[in-house]
Amino acid sequence: MKRNKVWRIGLVLVLLFQMLAGVPTAAYAITAPQLTVTGFTESQVNLRWDAVSAALSYDILRSDNGGNFSILDNQAETSYLDNTVEENNKYEYKVIARSETEFSGDSNTVTIYTDKTAPSSPGNLQLSSTINSVALTWSASSDGAGIGLLKYNVYARSENQSKFSVVGTPATTSFNHTGLAPATSYYYYVTAVDKAGNESPAEDNLKTIDTKTDTTPPSAPTWPSSPTSVVNSTTLKVTWNKPSDNVGVVSYIVERSAANTNGSFTSYDTTANSYSFTGLTTGATYYFKVRAVDAAGNISAYSTVISAVAKTDTTKPSSPMIWAKATSKTGVSVTWSGASDNVGVTGYELYRALGSGSYSKIASPTSTSYEDNGVTGDKTYKYYVKAKDAAGNISDNSNIVSVTTNGDTAKPSTPGSFSYSMVSDTEVKLTWNASTDNKSVNGYKIYRAYESNSYAFVFTTNNTYYNDKGLTRDKQYKYYITAYDAAGNESSATSSITVTASMESQTAEKTIDEDRSGYISLEDTARLDIPSNALSKDTTFKMETDSFSGYSTSGYKTIGLPVEITAKAGSSKVTSFNADLTLTMYYTSSQLGSTDSDKLNLYYWDEDNDVWAPLPSTVSSSSKKVTAKTNHLTVFALLADTTEPDKPTLSNSSSSTKRIVNLTGRAEEYTEVEIRLNGVSIKTAASDSGRFSQEVMLRKGNNTIELRAKDAVGNRSSWSKEYTIYCAPPLVLTDISGHWAEYNIQKVLELGITSGYEDKTFRPNRTITRAEFCRFVVSALGYNPVSNPYLNFKDSSTIPSWAKGYVAKAVEKGIISGYTDGTFKASREITREEMASMLIRAMNMQSQADSRKNDRLSFRDASQVQSWARGAVVLAVEKGIINGYSDDTFGPAKKASRAEAVTMIVKMLEND
Repeated sequence: MKRNKVWRIGLVLVLLFQMLAGVPTAAYAITAPQLTVTGFTESQVNLRWDAVSAALSYDILRSDNGGNFSILDNQAETSYLDNTVEENNKYEYKVIARSETEFSGDSNTVTIYTDKTAPSSPGNLQLSSTINSVALTWSASSDGAGIGLLKYNVYARSENQSKFSVVGTPATTSFNHTGLAPATSYYYYVTAVDKAGNESPAEDNLKTIDTKTDTTPPSAPTWPSSPTSVVNSTTLKVTWNKPSDNVGVVSYIVERSAANTNGSFTSYDTTANSYSFTGLTTGATYYFKVRAVDAAGNISAYSTVISAVAKTDTTKPSSPMIWAKATSKTGVSVTWSGASDNVGVTGYELYRALGSGSYSKIASPTSTSYEDNGVTGDKTYKYYVKAKDAAGNISDNSNIVSVTTNGDTAKPSTPGSFSYSMVSDTEVKLTWNASTDNKSVNGYKIYRAYESNSYAFVFTTNNTYYNDKGLTRDKQYKYYITAYDAAGNESSATSSITVTASMESQTAEKTIDEDRSGYISLEDTARLDIPSNALSKDTTFKMETDSFSGYSTSGYKTIGLPVEITAKAGSSKVTSFNADLTLTMYYTSSQLGSTDSDKLNLYYWDEDNDVWAPLPSTVSSSSKKVTAKTNHLTVFALLADTTEPDKPTLSNSSSSTKRIVNLTGRAEEYTEVEIRLNGVSIKTAASDSGRFSQEVMLRKGNNTIELRAKDAVGNRSSWSKEYTIYCAPPLVLTDISGHWAEYNIQKVLELGITSGYEDKTFRPNRTITRAEFCRFVVSALGYNPVSNPYLNFKDSSTIPSWAKGYVAKAVEKGIISGYTDGTFKASREITREEMASMLIRAMNMQSQADSRKNDRLSFRDASQVQSWARGAVVLAVEKGIINGYSDDTFGPAKKASRAEAVTMIVKMLEND
C-alpha cells in the first residue's frame, strides 16, 4: 500500500462498510481527541476524552497485549467504560473523532495493566562492605500470574539518617552502593516492582552492615614544576599537587626550616594545597616539606624537601584581553579579562584615545571593568589596558579595542546549536551557528570555567568554531559563548556545556586463540568482538586511540577520538577474516550535545580516497553506543553527519488536464523526498539513481508544490522553490469531493473506465448491480464491448441494452458464467464473494483459485463463503484486493457500494 494512502471514511460507511482496501491520503480535517484514564480495576477501564468541535461520534480502539488495534465501539459520548478486560493483561487505547464526512488522526495512546497484585518480596538479602561501598545480592521475586517484573527498588539509610530513600533501581538481583562513609552503619531493604507499578511489601528483608574502617594513608604529596612563588620580599607562597587517597584528603601539615634539609622544621596546618609564609628574611634560603591527612586521621609519608629564596618580585603580570561596547551616545562600557601573576594582580591602568589621537590614562581600577562616561556621540574611541602587581611590575599592553558611540544598542541574537567534540585528550573543538544583528556581527567571545571556578573570558573569534588547546587531562571545563557587534553590544549567553578532558590515549593488546571467540576493548571508548569462526590462526589484536590530525572531518561532528585496530598472526599482518567482526564505539551525552543520536554512524578511513566511508550501523541511544560489522581493520571513528542534502527539483509541466498525475523529479541518491502539495506533506523515497516518482491527486485550479529531502541520518534540506501546476480536468463530478473513495473514483474516471451519470454525479454510496460491475471490469481491462451480442441466458431479455455488449465480452473472456439455473440476473446487487470471483477470473488466476479452495480463511464467518468462491476469496484477500471487516468477519453475501467497487478495480489494476 502506498505511503500517501489513508482512509477518509464517512460516518455512515464506518458502521456499514468498513472494507480494508487501500485509499488515498487526505489531511486530517478535525482535531484528534486528548484521551485520559479516569480509573481501572482488574475487570474494567474507565476512559474519558475532550470533546472535539465538529465531531459527531468517536471510535474507541483497543490493543490487547501488544497486538493490533481494533474498534470496540462508536458512540457520541466522550466517556467509555470497557468491562471486557481481563486480569493480568496489557491494554492500549486510542480514540478517533468523526464528523459526517471527515475524521481525525489518532488520539494519544494510553496504556493500562490490569494487574493489582504485588510481586513477592525478594529473599535471602546478603550484604558485604568495603571502606566506602556495600554490595547487595538477593533472590529473585516472582510476579505469579501478573504481567512480569520491571525492577527492584533498593532502599537505604545511614546511622545518621532517619528516613530510607531509594538508592538504586536495578533490573537484576544485585546492586553496588558506592560513595559511602567509612566506619558507618547502613540499613537496607529491597522491594520488587512489576510492570503495572505494584510494589512488594516494604522492609520484609531489613538488614544492616558497617563499612570498613579506613587505615590506608594518602599518597605522599608531590611538587609542581614551579612550587614556590614570591609574594613580596618577605613572603613566599608554596604550592603542592593534591595527592590521592582511597577516601579523600582533608588537610595538610606543611613544615618549614631556615637551616637546611636536616634542620629543625616548624609545622603549619592548612586545608588548601598551598601556604603563604610571611615574615621571612630577604635573601635567606628556606626549606619546605609537606604531608597529607585523610578523614580517618591517616597521615601520608613526607614529600621531598624543596628550597626557595625570599626575594623581591620582578615578574610582570600577563596581558589582559579587552573589549568594549557603547551603552549610549555618551557612554562606553569597557571590560577585560583578569590578568594572572606569580604573586597576584593588584590593579589595572586603562588608556583611551579619540580616533587616531594619542592615548592617555583615564582610570586605575582594581576590578576588570570601567564605565567611561567622558565620551561624545558619533565618535570612535580606542582603548587598551595594563595589569600591575604589588611590586609595581607592569604587564605589556592588552590588545586595542575600537568602539563607535553611534547609538546602536540592539544585541545580536544568541549563537545556536552550541556543541563540542574532542580533537585530542588536551584539545576541544567548540562549534555553533552564526548569530544575526541589525547591522552586523563582529565576532564571538568564548568564556570558560575550570573545575568549580567562575567563568572567565578566554578568546574572541570571527569564526563559528574555536579550538581550546592545552587542557589538563581528567579535569572538567565549562564553556559558553556570546556574539557582539561593532557597537559592543553583546548577545545573551548560550547554554553552557561541560567538557571533561579525559580522552587520554589508550592502548590494548590481546591474543585470541584459533576457533575461540573473544574481544578486545578500550574502556568506555570501543570494543571489538571476534566470533569463534573468524580466525584461522592464533591472532594478536591491538587497539589504540588516535587523533583526528591528518583526517578531514569537514561535514561531520566528531564524537570522541578515532580508534586504530590492527591484527597479526605471528609476524604476518592479518587483513581479512573468515567471518565478520563486530565493532562497538561508545559516546556520552556531553559529547553528543544537541546533536540527534540518529545522525551517528561508524566510519572507517578509506586510504585510497582519503575520506571517511560509512559502515552500516545500529545506534542504541539508551546504551549510548553504535555498532557495526566489519571484515577488515583500519582506523575507525564515530561521527555525526551534519551535511544537509541538496534541494530536490520537479520535472513536471506547469499544467495538466488530469487530476491524478505522477510527480517526478531528481533528488540526492537514497534520500527521502517530502512533497508538500497544497500545504499537505507526502513522503516518498528517492530511487538509487536519484530519481523520485509519486502519484498524487490535484485539485481543480492552481496547485502549489514544494520539495525537500531528508537523508538517512535525518539531515533535511531547505524547501525548494514553489512549483505550480494548473489543473483543468474536462469532467468534474459534483458528489465525490471529500468522499473517502474520491481518489479511486477520479482514477477510474481518468482511465476511462466510467464517466459517471449524465447529471455529473457518481453516486458513490449507491449499491452496484451485477451488470454495472461487469461493465467496470471489462472497461478496466481495456476490452471493447461485443457488437450485436448474443447471450444464452434465460433472462437475457432483462439485461439492459447498454450492458449486453459488456456482459457478452465478460462471458467470452471467462470472467462470468451466470447462475446454475441458467440466468444472469443483471439487476441484482452483486455480493462480495461474487466480486472476488469475477476479479480473480479477470486476472486469469482461476486455476490458482481452484487449487486454493481448501486453504484456511481466518475470518469468523469463513464457513459462510460458498465453495465455488472460496479459492477466489483466498487469493483476493491475499493480494489486498478485498479484506475483511474490523469485527473479523468477511461478509461474503453483503452488498457493495459503487465506491467500494471502483476501489477493488483499482486494487486489481495495481496487482496486474
